[in-house]
Amino acid sequence: MSSWRRTLLGNPVATLLKVLVVLAALDWWVRGPFVDSYVAARYVKPFAILHDRTGGRDLPIFFGALARRSTGVRIAFVGDSTMNAVDGLDTTNIPYLTGEELRARLGRNDLEAIDASEIGLYGGDALLFIDKLLGAGADVVVYGASLRALPRYPVTQYVSRIGSELSPADVLRLARAGGSTWLIDNLTAEQVLSGAVRSSWATYAYRSSLRSWLWEGAAQPLVQQWPALQAALQPAPLQQPVAVAPRLPKAHAYEWSRDDYGGLNANGRALELIGQLCRRYAPGRCVLYAGPVNPLGREALADPGLYEEYLAFLRVLAGRSGLIWRDYSDTMTPADFRPPRYGGLRDPIHLNEAGRAKLAQLLAQPVAEAIGNVTAVGTGTTKRRAQ
Repeated sequence: MSSWRRTLLGNPVATLLKVLVVLAALDWWVRGPFVDSYVAARYVKPFAILHDRTGGRDLPIFFGALARRSTGVRIAFVGDSTMNAVDGLDTTNIPYLTGEELRARLGRNDLEAIDASEIGLYGGDALLFIDKLLGAGADVVVYGASLRALPRYPVTQYVSRIGSELSPADVLRLARAGGSTWLIDNLTAEQVLSGAVRSSWATYAYRSSLRSWLWEGAAQPLVQQWPALQAALQPAPLQQPVAVAPRLPKAHAYEWSRDDYGGLNANGRALELIGQLCRRYAPGRCVLYAGPVNPLGREALADPGLYEEYLAFLRVLAGRSGLIWRDYSDTMTPADFRPPRYGGLRDPIHLNEAGRAKLAQLLAQPVAEAIGNVTAVGTGTTKRRAQ
């Protein structure tokens, strides 16, 4: 070997360049072939609708799939357990049913409904979801608001990991919409840094899926020879049991009290920012609705006047921000709601399958209005992105 080659191989800069080339090649493989052959085959392709199927633990799978798919007008539905089917079939959730209704009404096959709901989603997390959805190319956003999502003190268990998934472009988009102060107050430097890394380094973002892939393949022969390795190598399952978030013991006579839900807290401020985000990046293409409330036991829903003040807040927000607004609070009967799961005489806000079908029919009209405001859509693919 020549002295020149020995010098090059021993050069730290040359070694670093080789490492970077290998890492770049690995990242290309993860971002493309690995996602197509392994991740999508398990979490996207077998299902009737795009949805996060990791219990909020691995959101890059959902957002990565959204960014890669492009089938005309994409309608993203954001909400909590009042929007999805919880433990029911995908084909009985509100996003899927609304998409079916829209395709039938409008006679269009280029409409894709996306279920971006999460169990227990709070207003602040909904804001970050909508921010990322607009950046990933969602054409229409539908947010099912609930007073339950606006507590002063959110339960940590139901705070999603979306705060650690924002790319620099996502942060900048929200800042441009007037959210700089909210971001500073509600996101840590660690979350911002984590989001920047995840958005640019696919190998890190998909590390849980990579570990599962290795476990299913290369790790199995090793475990058979050395069973002691199993505890160290076996990945935690991505799929989590899905259940309605149980209601916590109440210190008041009402589901929602002024002490816990009154005033404009961080989650309420997030709703204002959703309006500002939609006005700037998706004018006329955001639908805001108040979900149905069970008329049975309605008097125990909230402190006197609190729910009416909440609805008035939503109406003013929608008018000021140009959102398409609907109030479905009083559109259902007690027969349209689930039986109570955690005590009590009724479930105040979760619809059963028949109730979800009714709400989907109601939602089709305002969502169709938002679709009519979508522009710059080419044949089979959306050209416009929120930057």
